[in-house]
Amino acid sequence: MSSSHDQRAAAHQDAGRIADDLNRMSGLLEEVATVWRRAGLYGPQSSPITPGHLQEAARSLANLLRTLAYADSEQYPALAFSAAEQTEALERDAALCAAVTATGGRRLGDGDIWTAIQDALRQIRKQLWDLSSPAS
Repeated sequence: MSSSHDQRAAAHQDAGRIADDLNRMSGLLEEVATVWRRAGLYGPQSSPITPGHLQEAARSLANLLRTLAYADSEQYPALAFSAAEQTEALERDAALCAAVTATGGRRLGDGDIWTAIQDALRQIRKQLWDLSSPAS
């Protein structure tokens, strides 16, 4: 097997691990969504930036990463780049959600969870940028 094939196989394994990380993060978002529901932060006119929406975005991103295993060498960098961009958007939205309960006197006890989510997203974004960069 060629070195290129080995690099691609390793990149696909990395994408699978990142997808698993996103699924774990989705579990953290479920915990925050429960806290928010109990605090009455959800309503009929809820913002599109809520833990539940972030959870859906994380699951969608994990599914995209799983498609990388089937991408050809031309599709792969574009898909990885798209995933990295989606992760940046998810990271921005997570910061906005975290700010909802970090300001204005609404202390729900979810600050540590948001910190873990934001740290995970930063690491995932870095890994995705590495995957989207052509191998040297």
